[in-house]
Amino acid sequence: MSLAVRVWETLGTDHVYVAGGRSVEAVMNAAEALRSYLRAQDVDASVEFAGAISGDDPVNAIRRLVAGLRGKCGFLVVSPSPASRRLATAVGLAARGLPEPQGVAIVLLDFLWGPWSGLPYPYVPRAVEPLLVLPPTGREALSEPRKPAMARGDLVSRGCKDPGLGGLPPLRCRVAELARRLNAATVGAHVYIEHERVWIRCNCRAAIKLSLNNTVHRINLGDPCSHEAWCSAAARLAELVEHVLPQLYQSRHGGRHSLEGLAQQLALFTGLRRIEPCNPSGEELGSARTIVDTSLVYAGIHNYAYTGARILLPYCAIVEVTRRYAESAKRTVEPLEGLTDLLAYTALEELEYAGASVAPSPATDCDIAIPDIDPLILNGTVLATRDTGAASFWQRHPASRIAAGIALVHDAEQGCRSPPRGMEHYAARRTGENCQGSRLGASWASYAVLQALVALKTLERIDAERMGRGRLSVEMVVDCGDGAVGVQVPALPVG
Repeated sequence: MSLAVRVWETLGTDHVYVAGGRSVEAVMNAAEALRSYLRAQDVDASVEFAGAISGDDPVNAIRRLVAGLRGKCGFLVVSPSPASRRLATAVGLAARGLPEPQGVAIVLLDFLWGPWSGLPYPYVPRAVEPLLVLPPTGREALSEPRKPAMARGDLVSRGCKDPGLGGLPPLRCRVAELARRLNAATVGAHVYIEHERVWIRCNCRAAIKLSLNNTVHRINLGDPCSHEAWCSAAARLAELVEHVLPQLYQSRHGGRHSLEGLAQQLALFTGLRRIEPCNPSGEELGSARTIVDTSLVYAGIHNYAYTGARILLPYCAIVEVTRRYAESAKRTVEPLEGLTDLLAYTALEELEYAGASVAPSPATDCDIAIPDIDPLILNGTVLATRDTGAASFWQRHPASRIAAGIALVHDAEQGCRSPPRGMEHYAARRTGENCQGSRLGASWASYAVLQALVALKTLERIDAERMGRGRLSVEMVVDCGDGAVGVQVPALPVG
């Protein structure tokens, strides 16, 4: 679906022919699903079934298909789905044997994965789904690219439902919608295609503006089609969230956590800080089945579930998060504390959507409840927490002989220097500081920035509601040469 929309937007295609290596029925069903999705996105292109590709000789089958379609098209774009490596390889091999390269472009849709996995375009930034062109071709994109697929109204107003998505949970819905709005604002993007490379230049500049007590902090995102722009923005936004945001509430704070701790927790939750192994050769958190406690729900474990981490959420964590959110909703708490409780409660739905399993446990504090989980469930699982005391207790508990191990997440790099023995150790490192040149890092950075903006916009509403006046303002602006225009940042429901 992303492939068809991106190629339509960039190269000006009018007709889509669907062929595949599966059965005729499966390919026809795929064509119908694509037709529905394009219609929902207001993409003006017809969709036709072009046949099934022989599994015995896919290379020559693709060549015959291209030869048959060349007579119908002034210019033909051949694009294998990124979900099929076999067909992508076959298309690449077939391109070498095309007798007449003019008029045919072999276009591949790349995908940077990370937390964006499962979201189709236009609900991801263009930088996350770049187009790659294989030789032989020198075709240039439209000098005036088409308006992208976004005319049907925003995702939030449609109840977070879309033909290509189904229903999304509230937070992911707003991150996807913000990506769509950013794509819409940079509609004048020009894509220059050369042999073997695609240069994507939005010809626009984006910026984030945070106003704290009338002091404006500006983060120049630069070209939102650039990977490097997202890495730089994530690093700068993490700095503001962790060190400047707490100053807004310094004079009135009386909550159960330090303001600095709450701000760092916000950076963790949104992905501005990313949990990584202390040992460079260590496995990622969630590589094995992992039971997480409440502290990791507050630390954004849902982001890792979206990347395929095998997360088990114990019932005790659901109870604790729900209890804290209910208490926060009943009384007037400091806005930053209220935000973290709201985000953690929202994350329960995110985890369910991402495929995390619920592990039955006692409804007591997770420190005590997790070791009392059924041994059949504990067997072979990793027990993970940010609480050093809980990790030490579990290590001494008989359950540790059943579990595969204990993982302790440190909120900063310093925790890796002299960690307690007998555990796997992880540190929350800033996503934007080491992601330059990293495909996965750029994906994480872009998701973290947009998720953080949704969270901060929600804080803006909480602040205005509980403090009686707005001292925080969150804006995103884009300038494509005709003056700056605002990109409205959606917020979670509050109250």
